[in-house]
Amino acid sequence: MRKRRARGVFYGRDRYAAFALGLDRAIGSSHADLDIFVSARGVAGTVVPEIDEGILGVRADVPAQGEYAWDVLLSRRRRQGLWNMPNLAMELRQYVEQLIEFGEIYLRLEFLRGPTGTYDLATVTWLSPETMLRRRGGKDAPFEQFVSRRAFDGSGLTVVDQMAEQIAEIPANEIARLTWPFDTPGGRSPAQAALALGREADRSSDRTLRSGHAGAFPDETFLPIARARAGAYAGALETRQTVSARIKDQLFYPGTDEAEWFPWITGITAYFAADRILRSRIALSNLREHFFDQFNTQVIDPWRALNGWDSVKLEIRADLFSTSDWEDMRSGLVAGDVDLEDVKAALRLEQESARQYGRLAAVSIAGSDAPTSV
Repeated sequence: MRKRRARGVFYGRDRYAAFALGLDRAIGSSHADLDIFVSARGVAGTVVPEIDEGILGVRADVPAQGEYAWDVLLSRRRRQGLWNMPNLAMELRQYVEQLIEFGEIYLRLEFLRGPTGTYDLATVTWLSPETMLRRRGGKDAPFEQFVSRRAFDGSGLTVVDQMAEQIAEIPANEIARLTWPFDTPGGRSPAQAALALGREADRSSDRTLRSGHAGAFPDETFLPIARARAGAYAGALETRQTVSARIKDQLFYPGTDEAEWFPWITGITAYFAADRILRSRIALSNLREHFFDQFNTQVIDPWRALNGWDSVKLEIRADLFSTSDWEDMRSGLVAGDVDLEDVKAALRLEQESARQYGRLAAVSIAGSDAPTSV
């Protein structure tokens, strides 16, 4: 086994480890896949409601420090090579989608000292969660990354020398570990928990097909089809719809764009449609607060500490409803003062607030504005 220093960290997926840990899945193999994909998009689009960098701002006690941080994080002039996506807003959305898929995400941070003596956040790279492990010893304990030799199998890979297991030790101050804040069944990621429900949906779909076969082949004596002909699977379609609704409920779907038209299940009342949207909004507001708190604590604060800066925070500039706002609206729904149309109007209002920060939006820095390059 080869032991490597942190500079040689492996950035690819270890499909063998993912399979062993139950994290690997074939896309399209489950009826839950579409729900997972669409829900991840809706959740990410609610937590970070605009893909242009104008939606984000930097808040700092010292304006000069905020301006410098904004220039590194959000300026199109400075961010070359920093993010994997075209800008930070898109990057954060991808983090949220990965949290739904894996329940956690590991980022490797690299800080470089410039000619003026100020440290820059130079590179943020995703590490595959199935390869990561933290040693015992508290928050300062280093991380280890283990990669099996099977990770190097497959087409498109050129391996120099022989394939071998590799392990790398990474200092704790170089890793940010963002996590999903809500409990999921069995401690699995949201996607894995949805796939468990998806297996029930798969069985219901199979039974629905058998009922169709029973009608098409009245003389067939194959036991599952004979049972279907006797009415054993009469409720399969309803079960499939109910399980699908449970999956979407578990994944906090719908997003803002879908809330106008998405039917949760046949016969849902306007009251329960409004209640479901509000419960989703309360959870996603909590997720947004948790997510940005983690990002500021684990990514921005180490950078701030290196430079000896005062408070510097990344934040969303748009006026979005808080958790307490959605909770108050839900209390109004229970009291009869709010209805479904009021809830949809609130969603549209929040959406419009976010979309005003487009390509021509100014970026707020410590109470002042700096123009965004176009």
